[in-house]
Amino acid sequence: METTVEPQAFKRLTLVAWFGILWGVVLFARLFQLHVLEHETLRAAASRQQEHIVQVQAPRGTISSGGEGGGPLALSVPVRRVAINPLRISKGGEAFAASVIEQLLGLPAKPLIDQIVEARNARNGYLVISEDATTDDIARLRGSKLDIFTIEDTYRREYPKGSLAAHVVGWVNRDGHGDAGVERGLEEELAGVPGRMHYFRDSRNRDYHGEVINEEKPEPGWNITLTIDEAIQYAAEKALKEAIEKEGAPSGTVVVLNPKTGDVLAMASYPFFDPRIRPKNEDEMLERMNLAISAPFEPGSVFKAVTVAAALETTRIRPETVINCGNGVIRFPGRVIHDHDPYSYLPVTMVLAKSSNIGAINIALAVGNKRMHAYTEKFGFGYRVGLPLPGESGGKVHPVRDWGVSSIGSVAMGHELMATPLQLAQAFGIIANNGALVKPRLVKARQHPGTGKVENPAPAPPE
Repeated sequence: METTVEPQAFKRLTLVAWFGILWGVVLFARLFQLHVLEHETLRAAASRQQEHIVQVQAPRGTISSGGEGGGPLALSVPVRRVAINPLRISKGGEAFAASVIEQLLGLPAKPLIDQIVEARNARNGYLVISEDATTDDIARLRGSKLDIFTIEDTYRREYPKGSLAAHVVGWVNRDGHGDAGVERGLEEELAGVPGRMHYFRDSRNRDYHGEVINEEKPEPGWNITLTIDEAIQYAAEKALKEAIEKEGAPSGTVVVLNPKTGDVLAMASYPFFDPRIRPKNEDEMLERMNLAISAPFEPGSVFKAVTVAAALETTRIRPETVINCGNGVIRFPGRVIHDHDPYSYLPVTMVLAKSSNIGAINIALAVGNKRMHAYTEKFGFGYRVGLPLPGESGGKVHPVRDWGVSSIGSVAMGHELMATPLQLAQAFGIIANNGALVKPRLVKARQHPGTGKVENPAPAPPE
């Protein structure tokens, strides 16, 4: 019996030993593969899973008025934003999560439930629940066992002067980018350069002891000083509102321009709005249109000053020259134009003073189509002024080849062309400035956020 059992036991023992050796070899080979051959690849993969990179928002530059006693019209205030990941909340757990949030932040639970469900159905893993959490709020959140919270250091855009110059300043969207006005027109300068923070997170999206691996500081945006004078802007808006209410008009606009420097001292449009409240639909967006730059119209009789200026430059007509006003009637092929009052003859000065249509037309006929068109463009009509404001229209000036037989009569009194209020302000600035065109400007100075150096984009000419 002993001679038969011992060999069998030995065979089994030998087999187990070989299996052990083989398993050890396989294990060692696997460890060698993981720790030597694939070490760098696996380490990089682990870093990608654990390392978290967060973009650090840069504070937007401040927009200030440039008049005496002026101040910030738009500035950024640091806040703590709290968001949740609705995808981490299981179906049926919305009420519990909302009740916990209500206890932690004091937010009503019922609206939160609907928001969580809506965001999860849309596969949205980011839902902002608080834009300005306090230090106590943050402490309570960090002590919570829920792993759905994200806390961010960010900025809220404030508009200290409310609706004052809102059409010029504009506002920012939910992402903090300019949506209108200077906020959008100078977005690249105002936005600055975001920074980045690198740190490790565990499987529950929690950072390891708040340890930052690497940090790239954000670069704040440029501070912009506008040419807008707050006192003049306030007076312009007040006068505009009173005129609108008196006349029962739905809208209106005012531009105040210094012809010597080109500084836009005031630019107001009605109806006014609060830039802190974002528009909800297209209708509200249209109500916020900056009419001074975006709503061209036929200027009408005010254009007669351009007609007279063209005549003084290109013909022998002088202010005292007597003009035939046709007793209020002039005939073109297929068209008869009437005056508001029948004048026989008027000197050029009185043609302007009386705003005689027929007098202006006869002056324009002396100038001629080509020169009349040329001077219309020389006064800036048909071209954008070029302020850093989105949505500016260049108006409309038809080329001479498209003029009809009576177009000279229409253009002479401000018809068959379109102009913005800003273009009209520029044109009359030329007249007030003895024929010199000084391009309007809205930015008075830029201040570098790091060095504090002030740059004047267009130094004003001497008075």
